[in-house]
Amino acid sequence: MKKPSRKPPLTSEEIRIAAMIKAKIASDPNLTEEIVGNAVGVTQGQISHWSGARLPVPAKRAAALAKALGFDDPGILSPAFRKLQSQAVRETPGHYDAAAQALADLRREVDALRAMVVTVMTIAAIHRPIEAADVAKRLRKHLHPALVKETTVAETLKTIEQLVTRSAPPKKAGAADR
Repeated sequence: MKKPSRKPPLTSEEIRIAAMIKAKIASDPNLTEEIVGNAVGVTQGQISHWSGARLPVPAKRAAALAKALGFDDPGILSPAFRKLQSQAVRETPGHYDAAAQALADLRREVDALRAMVVTVMTIAAIHRPIEAADVAKRLRKHLHPALVKETTVAETLKTIEQLVTRSAPPKKAGAADR
C-alpha cells in the first residue's frame, strides 16, 4: 500500500510552470537537465522534479533557474518567489517611495538639461551659425544612431540646421557665376 504524501499537491499554475520548464529544456539543444542543474546549483534530479511537476520551484532557486533558462523574470517560474517579492515591496514602502521620487527627480533634471541644450544650440545657431553647424555635424557623427533618431535630439539637430540655413550669409558670386 502506498504511503500518503505529506506534501500538498501542485497547483495548476505550478503544473503549467513545470511544463514550461520541460518545454524550454527540450526546445534548446544546448540545454539538458544536468546543464541547467549545474547552472542553478542543484542536481539533475532536482531539475527533473521541477520539470516533471513533482515539486514546485522554490523561491530561493527561481532567479538562478530563470537565468539558466533565459527568462527575464524569476516570478514566472515560482509563485513562492512572486509572493516573497510582493511582501518585500509591501514591507519596505519607504524604499519604493524613495526610488520613485529619485526617478521623478532624475526625469526633471533630464528635461531641464534638454531644454538648456536646445536653448544654447539655438542661440549658437543664430549668433555663430558656422560653429553651430559644425557641432550638429559632429553630434550626428559621434552620437549613437538610436540617440540621433530619438525625438529631442533629432528635433534639436533639425532646428539647428534650419536656423543655420536661414542665418547663413548669401554666397558671393564666384568666377563661374560672373
